[in-house]
Amino acid sequence: MRTQADVSELDLNSIRAQVNTRLTRFFQEKAADEHNPHLPIMANAVRDFVAGGKLVRPLFATVGWHATGGTGDVRQITRIAAGIELLHASLLIHDDVMDESATRRGKATVHHTLPRFYGAPATRNKALRFGVNAAINTGDLTAMWADQLVTTAGLTHAQQSKVLPLWHSMREEVLTGQFLDLRHTGRPSHDLDVAYAIVHLKTSLYTITRPLQIGASLNHAEPETLDACAAYGNPLGEAFQLRDDVLGVFGDTKETGKPVGDDLIDGKHTVLAALALRHASPAGRHELQQLLADPGLDQHGVTTARRIIESCGALEMVEARITNRYRQALRALETAPFSAPSKEALARLAQSCTVRDR
Repeated sequence: MRTQADVSELDLNSIRAQVNTRLTRFFQEKAADEHNPHLPIMANAVRDFVAGGKLVRPLFATVGWHATGGTGDVRQITRIAAGIELLHASLLIHDDVMDESATRRGKATVHHTLPRFYGAPATRNKALRFGVNAAINTGDLTAMWADQLVTTAGLTHAQQSKVLPLWHSMREEVLTGQFLDLRHTGRPSHDLDVAYAIVHLKTSLYTITRPLQIGASLNHAEPETLDACAAYGNPLGEAFQLRDDVLGVFGDTKETGKPVGDDLIDGKHTVLAALALRHASPAGRHELQQLLADPGLDQHGVTTARRIIESCGALEMVEARITNRYRQALRALETAPFSAPSKEALARLAQSCTVRDR
């Protein structure tokens, strides 16, 4: 058992490798379960879906642990980080069903891979319906596995009292954000408050702040340390999501791994869309509203929407906001009560969250 973390462990690639190893072992255990011979289909589907992920949230959780001393058994944080990644996978599996997405990370989504297990004879519609239902079920199972990893990480009672409330809050917050997202999809408006509320719940807290706080809480972090996690994580999470929104409209499918323009086709209530609806000319605003409300929006419509968003200055405003929030996160990092190697790692993570093409 390792009782103190080495500075070298702050190598982000090493952390990714440790989490991936834990996930690989977990899926192997599930696929080899002799008491449940039907489990491997779902375990292998989730394994393939998780492969290639950036592991953003596990990285923040692990660096949060290092930032506050990195004491205790490193296997605890690695197991929790793997659980956080499985929670993320469960949400993405469900998200792809809700958005009717065909690809994720350049691969078929789970509800598009599972129909082949339906068996024959079957009509195409029945197989596709099975794929959707099976993906919902698989996402539920993956969320249960996430809990399993966290609750079997060997936490002491004192650690549980610190970590589990944050774990429960994170799950509740991200699902509330998803509800808001669903509620406003298909009818975006100029309401920035709602757009930012979705960002805060679905990304800022869930992607950065809560994982950081969970990692720090393994070392019994004090309230002021958790506040420092939020001072860094909340603005960076906003910048992270705003970059995602930009890539969703102006990115390259070869880099993002999913069709560009889907946010426009779905009529997502993003900050980018809200700003465009606020600042476009009356004619441009009317045309954009028509385009974002069109479930049959084609690539010509996507191109027109892009032109309106860019010409009214909304894209430039979002880019400025990304830069502003990135700098705010770095300023918060300067005074945070974190170890020096952790601050350096968090600075690198901040850059990778905001300057990226996928």
